[in-house]
Amino acid sequence: MNCKNVQSLLSAYIDEELPGRAMLDIRRHLAECGECAEDLRCVEGVKRMLSATAVPEPSVGFEDRLVSRVLSEAPPPAQRRASFVTLSVVAAMSMIATLVVLGFLHRGEPSGSSGSHGIPYDVVRQDQAFDARWDGSAGGALYISAAHE
Repeated sequence: MNCKNVQSLLSAYIDEELPGRAMLDIRRHLAECGECAEDLRCVEGVKRMLSATAVPEPSVGFEDRLVSRVLSEAPPPAQRRASFVTLSVVAAMSMIATLVVLGFLHRGEPSGSSGSHGIPYDVVRQDQAFDARWDGSAGGALYISAAHE
């Protein structure tokens, strides 16, 4: 086990929260590494100080003031509902717009018209038919005319 691993596990080592093997490995490392042994003493000191410190009691009425403040800053139920309805409408409109755009993009175009790359659809259909018949084993080259690049 290296120093970085030991230092990250010192608190758990002190509290005996680690499995037996890890506890033994850390103990062995601490016996050999003065720097990590010093870090262990520092962490033990901090834990002792914290455990000796009294936890302050909340002042009278603290809970009531806290609940009152949280409730005063929360939006009223009607406003939360309006936000939910608005969000639902926006989501529905976005879905409809997406479906319309996708439907337009996937709609078949008549022969002779051009696609987004300026290649007539009948040429694209011929290339697709050729591609479906060509198995690639003949070693032939695919020719694309300069007019369609």
